[in-house]
Amino acid sequence: MKTKPTTKVAGKRVVKPAAKLAARPKTVVKAVAKGTATAPVPLPAIEPGTVIAPFTLPDQTGTPRTLASLLAGTKGGPLVLYCYPEADTPACTEQACELNADLAGLATLGATVAAISPDAPAKLRAFADKFKLTFPLLGDVPGANGVPRVMKSLRGFGTKNLYGKMVTGVIRSTLFIASDGTVIEHWRKTPAKGHAGRVMKALARMRSKA
Repeated sequence: MKTKPTTKVAGKRVVKPAAKLAARPKTVVKAVAKGTATAPVPLPAIEPGTVIAPFTLPDQTGTPRTLASLLAGTKGGPLVLYCYPEADTPACTEQACELNADLAGLATLGATVAAISPDAPAKLRAFADKFKLTFPLLGDVPGANGVPRVMKSLRGFGTKNLYGKMVTGVIRSTLFIASDGTVIEHWRKTPAKGHAGRVMKALARMRSKA
């Protein structure tokens, strides 16, 4: 299995996005054969202190959002950036609505929220309008090979265990990113239900240790 290209910035390891590919509307979910020497295994969580490489993705209005602009919106706390499979599906809707309802509480802890999925901006806008979601929903439309490049670099796309079968697809995961672009924590598996409450507790813990 190929490893992700990395470089160093001020002595810190950087996770770099793969090269940009032509747009395609859907991701590929592939079953992975078991019992073979070449069968992929899930990647571990991104280590704290890793620098997230810059990226730009459109939000639900079609406006380009950079990592730097998202970080600039925080007020002393981290950016909570989560990856999810598809807009306007039951679990993803529950997760987004919970976080949207807690935005004021998150702001008191200095944090802001953004989400990434493999959806096109038009679908994300319909999702945001339907449920009155006010935080950035970023669209990482897959390339010709069905892989969303930024989500892959954030380990929000890759090999996972789905009902006992190894598959390749979107991984519901959460990153806490400091204002300097370094990872504080990475939750590689994020259950949708109760996500907002777990995020609030994690932010309170981080603040108590600051």
